[in-house]
Amino acid sequence: MDQVGKPTLWHDLLFTFYWFSKNVENTALSVVLLAKIVLMIVGPSQSGSWLAYISAAAALVGALAYPIMGHWSDRSKSRFGRRRPFMVVGIFVSFLFLFGTLFFREIIWLTIFFLILQVVHAMASIPYEGLLSDYVAPERSGFVTGLLGMMSQFANLAGVILASLLTLPQVYIALILLQLLGLLTTLVTVRQEKALTRESHAQRAPHALRNFFSGLLISPRENPNWWWVFASRVAAMTGFAVVYTYLYYYLEFVEHLSNPGSAIDVDLVATTIGAVVANVIAGAVSDRVHNRKWVTFAGSMVMAASALAFALVASLGLYVIYVMSFFYGIGYGMYQGTERALLLDVQPNKEAAAKSFGLWQMSYNIGIMFGTLYAGIMLSSVFHHLSLMNAYRGLYGSTFVFFLVGGVTLFGVRSRKNIASTAILELEASSAESSS
Repeated sequence: MDQVGKPTLWHDLLFTFYWFSKNVENTALSVVLLAKIVLMIVGPSQSGSWLAYISAAAALVGALAYPIMGHWSDRSKSRFGRRRPFMVVGIFVSFLFLFGTLFFREIIWLTIFFLILQVVHAMASIPYEGLLSDYVAPERSGFVTGLLGMMSQFANLAGVILASLLTLPQVYIALILLQLLGLLTTLVTVRQEKALTRESHAQRAPHALRNFFSGLLISPRENPNWWWVFASRVAAMTGFAVVYTYLYYYLEFVEHLSNPGSAIDVDLVATTIGAVVANVIAGAVSDRVHNRKWVTFAGSMVMAASALAFALVASLGLYVIYVMSFFYGIGYGMYQGTERALLLDVQPNKEAAAKSFGLWQMSYNIGIMFGTLYAGIMLSSVFHHLSLMNAYRGLYGSTFVFFLVGGVTLFGVRSRKNIASTAILELEASSAESSS
């Protein structure tokens, strides 16, 4: 098979398994392993500050590396293709620095290796996202991106479970084996890469550094639709960062739990179930509607309503929190399951898809940084005179605005029909003509 767009569920699952394997590694490292290793090296008194410094630096490095790797992949002239060589090199190089974070027990070396990991992670991940545009047929883009969202949710659970239950060497070996399997499934699924048009070869022929960086950005004037989708994700991820960064404190100070950690585990499961249910369904539905942005908008509104419920409903018990988290997961799944497909609809150049995804990935990093900065300012200034219970209720309620903005900005996307819906109508018309 040479196209992911062919309508076989098994083929789609094999293709998206790579995304699962990479996100398991990312979740295990960023959520559990990095914190464990930092604590082992510097001790409890300095672990919090060092973890914050390394995480912030990693977010910045990743934000810069994603578009550069994507643009490099788009312009590659390798006879092995534009995507797969980057994925192979990125995976195997990451193994070296992954073990470096384990065996070099100095905080400076840990920081250096972890930052380099962000670069090779971008090398292995963003070209893969470019394959979505290269191989996924337009009439199935929503469904396949919904599967990617589902894989991300499963990976979040698997990454935390692996990192929590296994020893450090066992976790690292499991992550390596899982990524090798993910790489193999993609190499088998995508056996050859499409040749570029002659015009595209001419456009990317000059490979000088100045020409490389001059084509790195996407013009807001010429491609406003793309930037509206980008702005929507920045706003939504800002709200997301606040909700999940301060969930522990919300459960402790608003719900008055003595052990919020165990409740967070159940809450994560409830959210994941809601997201998994919504991911694929919303993606498939978005393939059939005239304008995909309405499905993405609906997901943002569900997240907004859920965030508002966290502020209005307090001290009613954990089961109420779990139900609200389930509905929040549904909203997040609807948004996550369609946002990549919407980006495919509005991307300026299909043959520069990896650059588009790389720049778009920056919206996540920006949203996370904005969210943590916003929460700190609100808690230290606006809400500082309130009780802890009301302060965190107010903080959660205020995230309603970010999710609302994330939905409303999508109305800036104009003059671009859902390419999936258009492709389906064309296929149906063609079938009707042939049958007659």
